[in-house]
Amino acid sequence: MRSTGFLLLTASLFIWTGLVLGISCLEAPLKFTAPHITLALGVGIGRVVFHALNNVEIGLGAGALVLALYLRVSRRLLGTLLATVAVLLLQTFWLLPALDVRAETLLSGHPAPPNVLHPVYISAEVLKLLLLLTAGTLAFRTAARPTSVAYPSSSPPLPMTKSDIETEDDIHRLVNTFYQKVRADAVLAPSSTTWPK
Repeated sequence: MRSTGFLLLTASLFIWTGLVLGISCLEAPLKFTAPHITLALGVGIGRVVFHALNNVEIGLGAGALVLALYLRVSRRLLGTLLATVAVLLLQTFWLLPALDVRAETLLSGHPAPPNVLHPVYISAEVLKLLLLLTAGTLAFRTAARPTSVAYPSSSPPLPMTKSDIETEDDIHRLVNTFYQKVRADAVLAPSSTTWPK
């Protein structure tokens, strides 16, 4: 169940990444290169597309956050995901409404004054993409990590790789390996019969 949860989290993060790449990096600049697309028409299309993307992003972000809290992911993954959601909220409640006001000015036929909103929005998109790629990679690595298995005491000790203890499975793996090494040790094995199994 836990590995399935991490696979769902990984999939949602990479789907979100693909949507942002497809719309922000491809659709947004390319629509203005199409024949007969005026600035007003391009801005109108952009508003509709970016509001739809924002709604999907809110759903994916909320779902990923709930799933991450349920799975009790590592602090690093949770922190990266929270930073991603923070960027999304900044775009939702500040940048998109401010860009809407500018778009309304352009659509009503008035020239919009120069501003820094588009470069700030683009910077936020780049930051969000980097955070999504990091979070997706962390979730994938956790999903791909083998789960611990309780081996009988006659089994050889498991090799321990040096990595951070981030999940409950990591703790189980550490404890199982410790007891297997104790039981295999000639000096410690006799005293380990009274230890918990």
